[in-house]
Amino acid sequence: MDADEVDRSLTRSAAAPVVAVVRRVGTSVDAVRWAAGYADSLGAPLVVCRSGAVTDAAADVDARVRDALASYRIAVTTIDCGDTCDFGSLVPDAAMVVVDGDDLDGDVVHRIVDVVAAASAWRVVCPITVVRGLPAADELPLAGAVLVGVDSCVRTEPAIAHAFEEASRRGVELIATHSWVDTEPDPLVGGTTECCGTPMGESITLAQGMAGWQELYPDVPVYRHCAHTDPVDAIITGSERGQLIVVGAPSAEAVGTDMSVIYGLVDRARRPVTIVPGPR
Repeated sequence: MDADEVDRSLTRSAAAPVVAVVRRVGTSVDAVRWAAGYADSLGAPLVVCRSGAVTDAAADVDARVRDALASYRIAVTTIDCGDTCDFGSLVPDAAMVVVDGDDLDGDVVHRIVDVVAAASAWRVVCPITVVRGLPAADELPLAGAVLVGVDSCVRTEPAIAHAFEEASRRGVELIATHSWVDTEPDPLVGGTTECCGTPMGESITLAQGMAGWQELYPDVPVYRHCAHTDPVDAIITGSERGQLIVVGAPSAEAVGTDMSVIYGLVDRARRPVTIVPGPR
Protein backbone atom coordinates (compact mmCIF):
# COMPACT_ATOMS: atom_id res chain seq x y z
CA MET A 1 0.00 0.00 0.00
CA ASP A 2 1.51 3.32 -1.03
CA ALA A 3 1.17 6.73 0.62
CA ASP A 4 -1.61 7.87 -1.74
CA GLU A 5 -3.70 4.81 -0.91
CA VAL A 6 -3.24 5.39 2.82
CA ASP A 7 -4.18 9.07 2.46
CA ARG A 8 -7.33 8.27 0.47
CA SER A 9 -8.37 5.66 3.04
CA LEU A 10 -7.95 8.08 5.95
CA THR A 11 -9.80 10.84 4.11
CA ARG A 12 -12.79 8.58 3.62
CA SER A 13 -12.75 7.54 7.30
CA ALA A 14 -12.46 11.10 8.66
CA ALA A 15 -16.03 12.10 7.73
CA ALA A 16 -17.62 8.70 8.33
CA PRO A 17 -19.63 7.94 11.48
CA VAL A 18 -18.54 5.68 14.31
CA VAL A 19 -21.17 3.09 15.24
CA ALA A 20 -21.66 1.82 18.80
CA VAL A 21 -23.87 -1.19 19.42
CA VAL A 22 -25.67 -1.30 22.76
CA ARG A 23 -27.98 -4.09 23.90
CA ARG A 24 -31.24 -3.05 25.51
CA VAL A 25 -30.97 -5.98 27.90
CA GLY A 26 -27.29 -5.40 28.54
CA THR A 27 -25.51 -4.27 31.65
CA SER A 28 -22.63 -2.32 30.11
CA VAL A 29 -22.32 0.81 27.99
CA ASP A 30 -18.54 0.51 27.59
CA ALA A 31 -18.89 0.22 23.81
CA VAL A 32 -20.68 3.58 23.76
CA ARG A 33 -18.06 5.18 26.00
CA TRP A 34 -15.16 3.94 23.88
CA ALA A 35 -16.90 4.78 20.60
CA ALA A 36 -17.74 8.29 21.80
CA GLY A 37 -14.11 8.99 22.66
CA TYR A 38 -13.00 7.57 19.33
CA ALA A 39 -15.54 9.65 17.39
CA ASP A 40 -14.54 12.75 19.34
CA SER A 41 -10.88 12.23 18.48
CA LEU A 42 -11.75 11.89 14.78
CA GLY A 43 -14.19 14.78 14.74
CA ALA A 44 -16.77 12.27 13.52
CA PRO A 45 -20.44 11.77 14.38
CA LEU A 46 -21.60 8.85 16.50
CA VAL A 47 -24.44 6.49 15.67
CA VAL A 48 -25.79 4.48 18.62
CA CYS A 49 -27.52 1.29 17.46
CA ARG A 50 -29.85 -0.11 20.08
CA SER A 51 -30.29 -3.84 19.51
CA GLY A 52 -32.78 -6.26 20.99
CA ALA A 53 -36.41 -6.00 21.94
CA VAL A 54 -37.79 -3.15 24.05
CA THR A 55 -38.04 -4.24 27.70
CA ASP A 56 -38.60 -2.64 31.09
CA ALA A 57 -34.83 -2.44 31.47
CA ALA A 58 -34.43 -0.47 28.23
CA ALA A 59 -35.10 2.88 29.92
CA ASP A 60 -32.26 2.25 32.37
CA VAL A 61 -29.88 1.37 29.53
CA ASP A 62 -30.91 4.50 27.62
CA ALA A 63 -30.25 6.63 30.71
CA ARG A 64 -26.78 5.15 31.13
CA VAL A 65 -26.05 5.80 27.45
CA ARG A 66 -27.02 9.46 27.91
CA ASP A 67 -24.75 9.71 30.95
CA ALA A 68 -21.87 8.16 29.00
CA LEU A 69 -22.26 10.74 26.23
CA ALA A 70 -22.77 13.78 28.46
CA SER A 71 -19.16 14.94 28.42
CA TYR A 72 -18.68 14.72 24.63
CA ARG A 73 -19.47 17.46 22.12
CA ILE A 74 -20.25 15.23 19.17
CA ALA A 75 -23.25 14.75 16.92
CA VAL A 76 -25.18 11.68 18.07
CA THR A 77 -27.87 9.77 16.20
CA THR A 78 -29.75 6.89 17.80
CA ILE A 79 -31.36 4.17 15.73
CA ASP A 80 -33.18 0.98 16.65
CA CYS A 81 -31.88 -2.25 15.15
CA GLY A 82 -34.35 -4.71 16.66
CA ASP A 83 -33.07 -8.24 16.90
CA THR A 84 -31.00 -8.07 13.71
CA CYS A 85 -28.08 -5.72 13.18
CA ASP A 86 -27.57 -5.26 9.45
CA PHE A 87 -25.10 -2.40 9.66
CA GLY A 88 -24.28 -2.68 5.98
CA SER A 89 -27.73 -1.28 5.26
CA LEU A 90 -28.18 0.96 8.30
CA VAL A 91 -24.77 2.64 8.26
CA PRO A 92 -23.03 1.72 4.99
CA ASP A 93 -20.24 4.30 5.35
CA ALA A 94 -19.21 3.57 8.95
CA ALA A 95 -15.61 4.29 9.96
CA MET A 96 -15.77 1.85 12.87
CA VAL A 97 -18.26 -0.50 14.50
CA VAL A 98 -17.81 -0.93 18.27
CA VAL A 99 -19.34 -3.75 20.31
CA ASP A 100 -19.08 -4.69 23.97
CA GLY A 101 -17.23 -7.98 24.44
CA ASP A 102 -18.52 -8.38 28.00
CA ASP A 103 -22.14 -7.90 27.01
CA LEU A 104 -22.70 -10.29 24.09
CA ASP A 105 -24.92 -13.37 24.18
CA GLY A 106 -23.91 -16.97 23.71
CA ASP A 107 -20.97 -19.10 24.63
CA VAL A 108 -17.44 -17.88 24.03
CA VAL A 109 -16.99 -19.34 20.55
CA HIS A 110 -20.39 -18.22 19.25
CA ARG A 111 -19.91 -14.76 20.71
CA ILE A 112 -16.56 -14.29 19.03
CA VAL A 113 -17.63 -15.82 15.73
CA ASP A 114 -20.57 -13.40 15.64
CA VAL A 115 -18.23 -10.46 16.09
CA VAL A 116 -15.61 -11.60 13.59
CA ALA A 117 -18.18 -12.65 11.01
CA ALA A 118 -19.70 -9.18 11.14
CA ALA A 119 -17.42 -8.01 8.36
CA SER A 120 -19.27 -10.26 5.92
CA ALA A 121 -22.59 -11.12 7.59
CA TRP A 122 -23.34 -7.45 8.30
CA ARG A 123 -21.65 -6.40 5.06
CA VAL A 124 -19.43 -3.97 6.94
CA VAL A 125 -15.95 -3.45 5.51
CA CYS A 126 -14.71 -1.12 8.25
CA PRO A 127 -12.78 -2.20 11.36
CA ILE A 128 -14.71 -3.69 14.26
CA THR A 129 -13.58 -3.04 17.84
CA VAL A 130 -14.49 -5.38 20.68
CA VAL A 131 -14.29 -3.48 23.95
CA ARG A 132 -13.36 -5.33 27.13
CA GLY A 133 -11.55 -4.29 30.28
CA LEU A 134 -12.32 -0.58 29.96
CA PRO A 135 -11.60 1.34 33.18
CA ALA A 136 -14.57 2.92 34.91
CA ALA A 137 -15.50 6.45 33.88
CA ASP A 138 -13.98 7.90 37.08
CA GLU A 139 -10.69 5.98 36.67
CA LEU A 140 -7.62 6.82 34.59
CA PRO A 141 -8.09 5.88 30.93
CA LEU A 142 -6.02 3.20 29.24
CA ALA A 143 -2.61 4.44 28.16
CA GLY A 144 0.50 3.11 26.47
CA ALA A 145 1.32 1.62 23.11
CA VAL A 146 -0.78 0.36 20.24
CA LEU A 147 0.05 -3.30 19.55
CA VAL A 148 -0.39 -4.92 16.14
CA GLY A 149 -0.16 -8.61 15.38
CA VAL A 150 1.75 -9.36 12.18
CA ASP A 151 0.84 -12.74 10.70
CA SER A 152 2.63 -14.29 7.75
CA CYS A 153 -0.48 -16.34 6.91
CA VAL A 154 -2.96 -13.45 6.68
CA ARG A 155 -2.46 -10.31 4.65
CA THR A 156 -2.14 -7.79 7.44
CA GLU A 157 -1.43 -4.60 5.50
CA PRO A 158 -4.83 -3.04 6.37
CA ALA A 159 -4.30 -3.86 10.05
CA ILE A 160 -0.77 -2.43 10.02
CA ALA A 161 -2.01 0.74 8.33
CA HIS A 162 -4.76 1.12 10.93
CA ALA A 163 -2.35 0.49 13.81
CA PHE A 164 0.13 3.08 12.56
CA GLU A 165 -2.62 5.66 12.14
CA GLU A 166 -3.93 4.99 15.64
CA ALA A 167 -0.45 5.22 17.18
CA SER A 168 0.26 8.45 15.30
CA ARG A 169 -3.04 10.06 16.27
CA ARG A 170 -2.63 9.03 19.92
CA GLY A 171 1.05 10.05 20.05
CA VAL A 172 2.25 6.67 21.31
CA GLU A 173 4.63 3.93 20.22
CA LEU A 174 3.71 0.94 18.11
CA ILE A 175 4.62 -2.60 19.12
CA ALA A 176 4.66 -5.03 16.19
CA THR A 177 4.40 -8.62 17.41
CA HIS A 178 5.00 -11.78 15.42
CA SER A 179 5.20 -15.26 16.88
CA TRP A 180 5.35 -18.83 15.70
CA VAL A 181 4.84 -22.33 17.05
CA ASP A 182 6.16 -25.74 16.00
CA THR A 183 2.75 -26.89 14.71
CA GLU A 184 -0.31 -24.99 13.56
CA PRO A 185 -3.89 -26.00 12.70
CA ASP A 186 -4.66 -26.85 9.09
CA PRO A 187 -8.34 -25.86 8.68
CA LEU A 188 -8.51 -27.16 5.11
CA VAL A 189 -7.66 -30.78 5.83
CA GLY A 190 -7.99 -30.95 9.61
CA GLY A 191 -5.30 -31.79 12.12
CA THR A 192 -2.05 -29.86 12.24
CA THR A 193 0.94 -29.17 10.03
CA GLU A 194 4.59 -28.95 11.00
CA CYS A 195 6.19 -25.50 10.97
CA CYS A 196 9.85 -24.93 10.22
CA GLY A 197 10.26 -21.48 11.71
CA THR A 198 13.60 -20.22 13.00
CA PRO A 199 14.31 -17.04 14.98
CA MET A 200 16.15 -15.50 12.03
CA GLY A 201 13.55 -16.52 9.48
CA GLU A 202 10.63 -15.29 11.58
CA SER A 203 12.42 -11.99 12.29
CA ILE A 204 12.76 -11.56 8.53
CA THR A 205 9.04 -12.26 8.15
CA LEU A 206 8.25 -9.54 10.67
CA ALA A 207 10.64 -7.09 9.02
CA GLN A 208 9.07 -7.76 5.62
CA GLY A 209 5.59 -7.21 6.99
CA MET A 210 6.60 -3.84 8.43
CA ALA A 211 8.68 -2.69 5.44
CA GLY A 212 7.86 0.81 4.26
CA TRP A 213 5.51 1.78 7.04
CA GLN A 214 8.08 3.55 9.21
CA GLU A 215 8.81 5.92 6.33
CA LEU A 216 5.10 6.78 6.04
CA TYR A 217 4.84 7.42 9.79
CA PRO A 218 8.21 8.80 10.94
CA ASP A 219 6.60 10.20 14.11
CA VAL A 220 5.75 6.74 15.43
CA PRO A 221 8.44 4.85 17.39
CA VAL A 222 8.28 1.18 16.41
CA TYR A 223 9.34 -1.77 18.54
CA ARG A 224 9.43 -5.22 16.98
CA HIS A 225 8.89 -8.32 19.05
CA CYS A 226 9.35 -11.80 17.65
CA ALA A 227 8.67 -14.79 19.92
CA HIS A 228 8.57 -18.57 19.69
CA THR A 229 5.26 -18.94 21.53
CA ASP A 230 1.53 -19.03 21.06
CA PRO A 231 0.39 -15.89 19.16
CA VAL A 232 -2.41 -15.15 21.58
CA ASP A 233 -0.06 -15.37 24.57
CA ALA A 234 2.49 -13.13 22.84
CA ILE A 235 -0.04 -10.43 21.98
CA ILE A 236 -1.76 -10.46 25.37
CA THR A 237 1.58 -10.26 27.19
CA GLY A 238 2.61 -7.31 25.03
CA SER A 239 -0.73 -5.58 25.50
CA GLU A 240 -0.22 -5.29 29.26
CA ARG A 241 1.70 -2.07 28.56
CA GLY A 242 -0.69 -0.89 25.87
CA GLN A 243 -4.13 0.61 25.24
CA LEU A 244 -5.24 -1.06 22.01
CA ILE A 245 -4.70 -4.33 20.12
CA VAL A 246 -5.04 -4.39 16.32
CA VAL A 247 -5.24 -7.61 14.31
CA GLY A 248 -6.15 -8.47 10.76
CA ALA A 249 -9.08 -10.66 9.76
CA PRO A 250 -9.22 -12.65 6.53
CA SER A 251 -11.29 -11.46 3.62
CA ALA A 252 -14.93 -12.47 3.46
CA GLU A 253 -14.09 -14.79 0.56
CA ALA A 254 -11.40 -16.69 2.46
CA VAL A 255 -12.30 -20.33 3.07
CA GLY A 256 -11.09 -22.50 5.94
CA THR A 257 -8.99 -19.77 7.56
CA ASP A 258 -7.97 -20.55 11.12
CA MET A 259 -9.60 -17.99 13.41
CA SER A 260 -8.19 -19.27 16.71
CA VAL A 261 -5.98 -16.22 17.29
CA ILE A 262 -8.89 -13.80 16.94
CA TYR A 263 -11.06 -16.09 19.07
CA GLY A 264 -8.43 -16.15 21.81
CA LEU A 265 -7.82 -12.41 21.79
CA VAL A 266 -11.46 -11.38 21.95
CA ASP A 267 -12.04 -13.87 24.77
CA ARG A 268 -8.95 -13.19 26.86
CA ALA A 269 -7.63 -9.70 26.20
CA ARG A 270 -8.40 -6.99 28.74
CA ARG A 271 -7.83 -4.28 26.17
CA PRO A 272 -9.99 -3.18 23.24
CA VAL A 273 -9.30 -5.38 20.19
CA THR A 274 -9.75 -3.87 16.73
CA ILE A 275 -10.30 -6.43 13.98
CA VAL A 276 -9.48 -5.00 10.56
CA PRO A 277 -11.03 -6.86 7.60
CA GLY A 278 -8.58 -8.10 5.02
CA PRO A 279 -8.65 -7.33 1.31
CA ARG A 280 -11.95 -8.15 -0.35
